[in-house]
Amino acid sequence: GGSVNINNVKNITIGRCIFYRNKCSVSGGAIFAISSTLVIYNSSFVQNRATYDGGAVYITHSFASLILSVNCKLNIGGKYGGAVAVMNGKYSVIKNSKILQNTGDDFGSGIFFENTLYVVVVASELARNGVTMCSGGGGYFYAVKYLKINYCKLRENKVADYTANKKCYNQIRYGGGLYMGNIV
Repeated sequence: GGSVNINNVKNITIGRCIFYRNKCSVSGGAIFAISSTLVIYNSSFVQNRATYDGGAVYITHSFASLILSVNCKLNIGGKYGGAVAVMNGKYSVIKNSKILQNTGDDFGSGIFFENTLYVVVVASELARNGVTMCSGGGGYFYAVKYLKINYCKLRENKVADYTANKKCYNQIRYGGGLYMGNIV
């Protein structure tokens, strides 16, 4: 992570912090967490950038991740998750958060979840996020066993019209707001 790297920490809480203009040449522009249980609350992530996944926050192989009352704005993820990318996790919750004006190249410019058992997004706003090549301008959910999205505001999220791009394996322009696939 450009600012914080968390590896195999049982319980960690980050609160009332501002992460501004952090940069990572791999994943997690501000925070990179692996094999950890992570809570982030009352924090802001603005103009962070990752070359690959999670422009602001990248979480992988976690037991639980809670993102509560967090603002993510103008973050850039080079591939997956312009603001937040969660992969190979068990339980993830995003609540009372604003995910605004984030960008990514491939999937899920706002939020990205893949191979995560249980995902809840509640009372949150995903707005003006845009993916430049593939699917899920506001959010991308793939191979999630349980997905619950309640009381959320989705507006003006988009997928750009790059129809000549063959990189996305026929998934171009799907889910300007949300993309959901292989929900089991």
